[in-house]
Amino acid sequence: MSHRSGRHGPRRGRRGPNPRVQRSTARVIEVGRRLLDEEGPDAVTHLRIGELTGIARTTIYRHFPDRESLLEAVLADATESTDHDEARPGRFDTGSLVGDLDAFLDVVRRRSGRGRDSQRLPHLLSHAERHSRFAEMRDRRMDRLLVSLEGIVDRARDRGEIDHDVEPPDAAAELLGPLFFRRFFLGQQLR
Repeated sequence: MSHRSGRHGPRRGRRGPNPRVQRSTARVIEVGRRLLDEEGPDAVTHLRIGELTGIARTTIYRHFPDRESLLEAVLADATESTDHDEARPGRFDTGSLVGDLDAFLDVVRRRSGRGRDSQRLPHLLSHAERHSRFAEMRDRRMDRLLVSLEGIVDRARDRGEIDHDVEPPDAAAELLGPLFFRRFFLGQQLR
């Protein structure tokens, strides 16, 4: 009998991802997102997730070898699931610059003011300077916001509501700077 044969015949190579691994990874990320949203980033640990899921810490470490990779997976999943439609063309097209900006800022205020992004965004931003994986997530997030603002700025230019030299990154700094300062530095709720 060859070393590749067992009681049930020869082993066959796996076809596709292991469903058990996929389920445990999805469960780890799900619980990690809940911990992040409810208790903040310090609660997202291998130990805590293992306690809540019943998944062995060794299994969690196998998929996420360090805390940064665990947080990256939780933040990436959370960011992708909440940002997917921000960049949709015409997302904030109300027919006027004031209306477009109000609709855009309303979404930013709601998402940054409580719940999901009130925990996720500050952590993402604080880690972006030290870890390239977080910087890439931050950059993708900003790109989505800029795509929305580009549409708003382009429509406002076409309607003659603003000068043609206004650039979306400058508009983003002018619009989002005060909101983020109030929320993340002063700790105020955004309304």
